[in-house]
Amino acid sequence: MGNLDEPARLQPVDGAAIDRAARLLRGWACRSSVGWQHPAPDRSDPLALLRSTIRLPPMQYTSVWIQRWARPRLRRCALGGSTSRARSLRARSRNLQSALRARCFGALLLALSAAAGCAADGERGSRGRLSGAGSPTHTASAACDGGHCSLVTQPCSGTSCASTSDCPTGECGVSTLIDRCDGGTSVTVKNGDAAVILESVIGGDPCGRIVDWAGDAGVRDGPKTTEDYTCPVGMTRVHIRDVWSRAAVPTLATSETRPLAVIVTDTSNAWLKHAARRDTSDCDWYSMCIDLSNTGTLVMSPLAGACQAPSASSGTFNLSQYASSADVWIDYTGDSSTIRTDYSNYPNALATGPRHFRVTTAQAEVMDTLCPAGTAPTVMQPPDTIRLRFRYMWNDPAATGFAGTACEKQNLGITTPPYPTSLQVSISGCDNAVALLEVQNADCPWYVIDVPANQWVTGATIRITYPGKDASALAGVALPAPATAKEYWLAYSGPPQDTSSAEAQACSGRYNPATLSYFYTENPGPGYQGCGGATAKHDPCNPAVPPGFSPVHFRYLWAGQKTFTYFPKPEFMPTWMVLRVDSHEIICFREADRPWFQCPVRNEYFKPGAKWIAADTTRPPTEWNTVDAHPFPATPGEYWIRWTYGKPDFNDAQAPWEADEKFTTYTYYPDGIGGDLSATGNWGDQVCAPKPPADTSMKLGFDGWFPYDETHYAYPFGASLALTYPSPDIVQKLFNAIVQERYLLWRKHYVEAADRVCGPETARVAWRDSDSRTVSEGQGYGMAISAAIGDKKTFDKLWNFTRHFLSQSSKKYCGGLMGWMWDGSIHCRPLDSPCDIEVESCSGNQDSAFDGDVDIAIGLVYAAMQWPQYRAAAVSWLLKMECEINTAYDGQWYYPSNGDTANKDCSGYPGSPCKYAHSSVGPVLLSYYPPGYFRVFGDFLKMHLEPASEDERERHRELWYKTASTVYEMYERCYDQPGVHPALTTDSGNYAAPCAGHIDNYNWGRYLWRVGVDAAWFGNRRDLAENAAGSSRHYPRKSAMQAKIDLIQNYFANFHRNNPVATNANRFSSICQNLMPDGAVTHCDPGVGHNSYFVNTAMSAYVSIFDDEGRTTADLRREAIEEAISTTIENTRYYQESIGVYTLLFLTGNFPNPLAVPSK
Repeated sequence: MGNLDEPARLQPVDGAAIDRAARLLRGWACRSSVGWQHPAPDRSDPLALLRSTIRLPPMQYTSVWIQRWARPRLRRCALGGSTSRARSLRARSRNLQSALRARCFGALLLALSAAAGCAADGERGSRGRLSGAGSPTHTASAACDGGHCSLVTQPCSGTSCASTSDCPTGECGVSTLIDRCDGGTSVTVKNGDAAVILESVIGGDPCGRIVDWAGDAGVRDGPKTTEDYTCPVGMTRVHIRDVWSRAAVPTLATSETRPLAVIVTDTSNAWLKHAARRDTSDCDWYSMCIDLSNTGTLVMSPLAGACQAPSASSGTFNLSQYASSADVWIDYTGDSSTIRTDYSNYPNALATGPRHFRVTTAQAEVMDTLCPAGTAPTVMQPPDTIRLRFRYMWNDPAATGFAGTACEKQNLGITTPPYPTSLQVSISGCDNAVALLEVQNADCPWYVIDVPANQWVTGATIRITYPGKDASALAGVALPAPATAKEYWLAYSGPPQDTSSAEAQACSGRYNPATLSYFYTENPGPGYQGCGGATAKHDPCNPAVPPGFSPVHFRYLWAGQKTFTYFPKPEFMPTWMVLRVDSHEIICFREADRPWFQCPVRNEYFKPGAKWIAADTTRPPTEWNTVDAHPFPATPGEYWIRWTYGKPDFNDAQAPWEADEKFTTYTYYPDGIGGDLSATGNWGDQVCAPKPPADTSMKLGFDGWFPYDETHYAYPFGASLALTYPSPDIVQKLFNAIVQERYLLWRKHYVEAADRVCGPETARVAWRDSDSRTVSEGQGYGMAISAAIGDKKTFDKLWNFTRHFLSQSSKKYCGGLMGWMWDGSIHCRPLDSPCDIEVESCSGNQDSAFDGDVDIAIGLVYAAMQWPQYRAAAVSWLLKMECEINTAYDGQWYYPSNGDTANKDCSGYPGSPCKYAHSSVGPVLLSYYPPGYFRVFGDFLKMHLEPASEDERERHRELWYKTASTVYEMYERCYDQPGVHPALTTDSGNYAAPCAGHIDNYNWGRYLWRVGVDAAWFGNRRDLAENAAGSSRHYPRKSAMQAKIDLIQNYFANFHRNNPVATNANRFSSICQNLMPDGAVTHCDPGVGHNSYFVNTAMSAYVSIFDDEGRTTADLRREAIEEAISTTIENTRYYQESIGVYTLLFLTGNFPNPLAVPSK
């Protein structure tokens, strides 16, 4: 299949060419005035020509024309385009090329909107608009008459455009379509710059409207690079101007160069030392943050080097009276002749006052001497030193994003960021050193000190403390000696220690910082140029690990104690979690805001037989974990561990393969394969290094249509839910990859080609969790799924098996559909040989079941449209299925049955086959009946039934269309039945009361999916009785179809209100098997029965444009697809997993009406 987003295929094109093409297409549309039936086609008109050469249902025409004729031209709309629309739209930083291509695509499709047709109800409707901003807009009006549409041009406002082709330079902008018909104009489902045009009409709503499924891109600002000199709450910034170097004026002239720092010593408080750091390069002001309320008598002195004693201490002074001030400035206002006397020496007092030392809180007094805020000063590393950077360790990681004890409030009395200016450092032989904050901007937590190489020796230890507080916080850490590098980073990498208050251990040393602080030879983060290194290129999604360690990345998967998700939200994930390798506990920290956690694992922990368990220990009182241990890599290296299959905390005994498939260990970053999962949320990873390597790309597709880029993943009245994301093109690729991955797993688990089959070229869908038997329902799922995904080899084998197990012949019943259950006890009949009641027993398991028949049928139609050799088989199967439709009951409605033998009158047999009798009430199973499929069956027979007259073809089409309408009639009858929620149905009933009975919860829910497909495929068709305005007897303002979809959307959107979910979990995560048809739920445990049968079927209602009168938002649709994918991954049973893959095709735009897919 072609790939619209493949850069290699795109060529630049002048924007004016796009404008001219769009105007020309609008002109063709406006000249078309005969509806859908054209006599001799004008071969110069691609619209008329295509209408005459492609036999398609009328309302499918426009999208096919766009896909087959216009799409190749869209490929040429790329980075060179310069239309006014493209110029005005802003680019997303994540994927500029894809965004620009999407804009060109959307702009041209908006111009194509006038080409869509009208429905056949002939009603006059309200107005709808598709408009562009900016330049004067050309207007075309559409009028309908009996289903035919004519477009009449009107002059442009402000220009003299007599027709759609009279805007030679594009000054008319994007056309506005004012539609005066209720059917046939377009709804453009858009997401910001990307758009998908759909043939559509919406009940009584305006037609020709734009539905925006966009979400918030949530792009974050990067760190500040300039200093702002803010202090932690409760601290004062004390500014001191250089008076010691010869560069200062006035000066004491005690040194040639400016000091490294200015030390302020509190002589009344154990001689604690605080360091003021130089503000910016070439600045003579130094500053520091200090809690003045706890200070006494102070002195100041210059510091020339890290382990050098301060020299020339000043006289004493006191600043405690300024504790409530934000800033205090100290400078000298006399001249060099008096400064030495005024400076004095301890214990004498510092001379203050006019023409002496000035101490002020008024910035205006010193304004003319201050330096402008700028970048941090560059401090050259002295020779014969080892530069050590230390990361602030008392922070709360939930606020800062990197490891910290979270004990600063308890142990230091402050809250960061911003960070204090200096820390005290003691190294063997150097007890009074200070480490200075690199950048004073509330973002950078790194402190730097240059340690003399002669003190960096074997056996030397380091202690780093906050002045006067937490003296034992980091003590006795051995230096990595002998030094093998000129620069090291020392960082605490343990968990916060304030989270265990329930155990009375808060900040009391449960974790020893000395054993959880590591030396690195590169910045482990955070960092950027000037923070953590002069030229730090830190990857926050893959930070450095200490020497002797290897990085293992684990993907977070929890949304609650027993609730799992593939799309965890940043606001819900913790900053850290635990990976246990055998008996070793490794603390893992989140990479940016994405759901990956990096775990630095010692190389000696990698060994044969090693096991791992992941746990979120931040959720008191019980940790969330993966329960069972899983194999850990045997050799050191970088690995990524991701949830792949089943419930992470539960082993299903009926799915023995599950234990080995729960998690996959990759040697590359897997979330970037086949799309990019980061496009599904605000992961904050824009500055992360690109991943994965180019040679890990995933090949999509088999032998057919999938992936459906030729349809743009759109339906006539709906679209892939990828369109709800800020980067829908990227997300669509991702969804395609997920669909294929899920399909391959399903095929591996359930397609049996060896045991109890009918030859080497046959296969069956095995019900593994029920004696590996095969039911026709499962065979139908398999054939529909494999055909839709284009896996011809699998489809061939499944069809061949079906042909060996056919139900009774036409002597008595329908001529041979599939027997409903194969358990291996029945022999394989010759190919295409129905069971003959005259020579063998044919009842019971060998009777057909309508749900199996109908899914086999749609599979055959998909196959026939991709591989023509299946056309005859599809026609034959559909004709046999017509024997299962009761047209005799009341002479008004056509009731589908439960199977080929159900409710038949056999009084005429053997002289004639069994048949339906007038007024004989029969059973119904609403979940068996897909009205959208029925219409496809009718259209297919009208197209491909041969030999047959046009009238005969039409009779078959009408039979299936009437059967589809009957399904909606039965929905309406269910509204009158007590004990049935209007959004739901039961699993059994009869013609008069279709929801009269309920046997099993694992039946009725399929109706949600069946009707959801119909709404997306045929919701635009106002010529259908169930789509006529007011056709619902119980919801008179709505059509029967809209009423049903709105009810389903509303019910499940609010399901969580009575069935609460975990905090920040997906609103649909509490749906489970205990949901009854009356809407009541009894003990819906998310750990039991939360599967695709109940979730994905319900989510299918959110694919169509129907929106519950505006209440169904883009965010809600996004939650729907995310919960459907997460739930599909959890499935471990035949029924759940089959429904999961089947529905996932539809939810991702990969299950279109097979008659509407253009040929390659």
